[in-house]
Amino acid sequence: MALRDVLLSIAQTPHRLRRRALVTWTPAQELNEVRDRSGPRMKRRLEWYDLVGLGVGGMLGAGVFVTTGRVARDTAGPAVFVSYVIAGVSALLSSFCYAEFSVRVPVAGGAFSYLRVTFGEFVGFFGGANILMEYVLSNAAVARSFTDYLASTFGVTEHNAWRIVVDGIADGYNALDVPAVGLILLITVCLCYSYIGYDSACTMAEEIREPSRALPVGIAGSVLVVSALYCLMSVALCVMLPYTEISEAAPFSSAFREKVGWRWASSVVGAGASIGIVASLLVAMLGQARYLCVIARARLVPLWFAKVHPSTGTPMNATIFLVLRELHTYPGFCTAALALFTELQIVFEMISIGTLLVFYLVANALIYHRYVKIGTNRPLHVLLFLLLLTLSSLGFSLSRKIDEWCRWGMALFGAISIAITTIFHCTARQDITGPPLEWSVPLMPWPAAASVFLNVFLITTLKVRSFQRFGIWSLVIIVFYVCYGVHSTYSAEENEIVNAMIHHANLDIS
Repeated sequence: MALRDVLLSIAQTPHRLRRRALVTWTPAQELNEVRDRSGPRMKRRLEWYDLVGLGVGGMLGAGVFVTTGRVARDTAGPAVFVSYVIAGVSALLSSFCYAEFSVRVPVAGGAFSYLRVTFGEFVGFFGGANILMEYVLSNAAVARSFTDYLASTFGVTEHNAWRIVVDGIADGYNALDVPAVGLILLITVCLCYSYIGYDSACTMAEEIREPSRALPVGIAGSVLVVSALYCLMSVALCVMLPYTEISEAAPFSSAFREKVGWRWASSVVGAGASIGIVASLLVAMLGQARYLCVIARARLVPLWFAKVHPSTGTPMNATIFLVLRELHTYPGFCTAALALFTELQIVFEMISIGTLLVFYLVANALIYHRYVKIGTNRPLHVLLFLLLLTLSSLGFSLSRKIDEWCRWGMALFGAISIAITTIFHCTARQDITGPPLEWSVPLMPWPAAASVFLNVFLITTLKVRSFQRFGIWSLVIIVFYVCYGVHSTYSAEENEIVNAMIHHANLDIS
C-alpha cells in the first residue's frame, strides 16, 4: 500500500468509525452472506449429547481441579459451596441467553456474532477479542495446574518441584513451567475456566445437525451437570480437611495423601485430573480456531483465517495458525508464554473480569435484540431500562462494601432493580416480528435481567488490579480496531459496492 493511501486512510478514520462501528448484520446475513466467505460449509455431524460432552469437558477440568482449592483456602473457606451455587446460577442464566442467540444465529462466532448483530461491529469485536483472551488465559491456567497434578501422580508433593524458579524475575512470573508449555504445543498440533466452557459449545453451532433442539439442551445441560459437580466436589474437599490446610498445588490429590494417607488414591486422582485438564484444553483450543474463523469472516482480521477446508469441513487455516510459533502474536504461543511465566492468581483475575463482562454484554444484547431488533419497541425505551438496571445493580453491589449502610443500601437498590424490571415487563410490547423460534428464553425479561444483575455483582467482587490490567487490554483492543479493523471492513464494503455495480452494469448490457 502506497504512503498516500495510508495517509488518506488515517485522515478518513473518524468518518470510517462513524460508518462502521455501529453497523449491524441481520441473522440471515450472518447465516448466508457472511458465512459464505469461508467457502465450503462446516460439516454438521454433532448431536446434543456431543455438546453436553464438549461443555462438561471444557468446564469441569478447568474449574474443579484448578480453582476449587485456591478459592476455598484463600477466599471463601467452607462457603465455597455457596460461591459455586451463585456462580452456577449466574452461568445458567447466561447460558439461557447464549442458547436463544445460538438458535437464532447458529454460526460459529458465539458472543462475537451475537453482539455484532445486536450492537454493531465494534461491540462485537470487543466481546470477541475478550473471549479469545479468556481462551488464552484459561488454557494457561489449566496447563500450569496440569503440571501440579502430573507431579502428584508420581508422588512429588513439593510446590514448583517440576518448575524452574529463576532469580531476578518478579514474583508471580519467575516459576517457569516447561511441562505446561509442552502440553499446550502438543494439543495445538493435534488439533490440525471455569464456567466459560459452554461458550465452546456455541462455537460448534455450524456443526450441529439440529441446532434449534440440540443447542439449548447441550448448553444448559452441560452447565447444570458441571454446577452440581462443582458444588459436590467443593463440599467433599472441605469435609476431608480444614480449609486452611488445603494445598495450593493439586488440592484434591494432596487431600487424599495428607489427610487419609492413601498415596495410591492421590496418584489415581492426580492421573484423572491430568486427563480432565487435557480434555478441557482440547475443547477450549477447539473454540479458539472457530472464533478466529468468524472474526475473519467479518474482515476484522485477515480473511485467510476464515477459510474452511472442503474435505475436513473445519476451519483449517485458523487451526494451522495456532501452531505457527514463529508469529509472536499467535494465540497458542501467547498461551504457552503465559503458562511458562505467570502464576495462577494473576491469570484468574483477568479471566474473571473478561468473562463476566462478555456475559453481561450478551444478556443486555438478548434484551435489546428481543425487544427492539425483532420486537416493536423504541430503542431509547430499552436502552434506558438497561442503563437503569445496570446502575441499580452497581448500587447494590457497591453498597455491600460500605459497612454503615450496607443492608439498607442493598435492600434499596435490590428493590429498585426489581421495580425497574417489573415496570419494563409491564410496559414493553411483547409482539415479535417474524416467525417464532422453536426455543427461546421463557419469562423474559426476568432471566436476562437477573443475569445482568449477577454479572455486575460478581464483577465488583474483583480486585482493583484486575480492572487495571483489563483497562490495558481494552486499550489494546480499541487501538487495533481503530488502526486495522475499521479500515479493513470499510475497504471491503467499498469493494463489494463496486463489484455489485459492475455486475449489474454487465447484466444491463447483456
